[in-house]
Amino acid sequence: RSGIHSATTADYYRSMEAFTEFVAGSPAAAANYARNFQSGVDLNHTGLALAKQGDHAGAERAHRQALEHKLATIGPNNISTAVSYNALGEALMHLERFDEAEENIKKALDIVIQVRSRSDEGFYRENLAMVYEHKGDLQKARDTRLMRGVPTIVSYEHSGVGCSSPPPH
Repeated sequence: RSGIHSATTADYYRSMEAFTEFVAGSPAAAANYARNFQSGVDLNHTGLALAKQGDHAGAERAHRQALEHKLATIGPNNISTAVSYNALGEALMHLERFDEAEENIKKALDIVIQVRSRSDEGFYRENLAMVYEHKGDLQKARDTRLMRGVPTIVSYEHSGVGCSSPPPH
């Protein structure tokens, strides 16, 4: 998904402090950290490209590898990690592995709620609602779209995952 992801200023500074502590006094550690994180970002982009080509199994592999790199560097509570969890969930949804898709999209949603990224929250809630629709639980899909009292309104730029029902009014 293109666009700028936001996090609170406090989250940003905590992340930078952790990075500084991790690499303090070690240029080699700093370079390794940056390479590892960048590999995760690159793998995420590879997964998105594979998904666009219809290779959802390849996308799944790329997103799982991206998550490994991101979890090893920036950890589980970062917007970039949420992006990978969501992208993995989308690939799994295309592969009709709905329980796994639900698990990963929920992780993404938990992260964006924690860091207060409202635009990402709406996007991930819609993806989770689509998983519930595929599983036949239309009430849960509706409840997910209305979670926290805010209807889901999103656009689909890259995913190719179509909405099977209109947003609630």
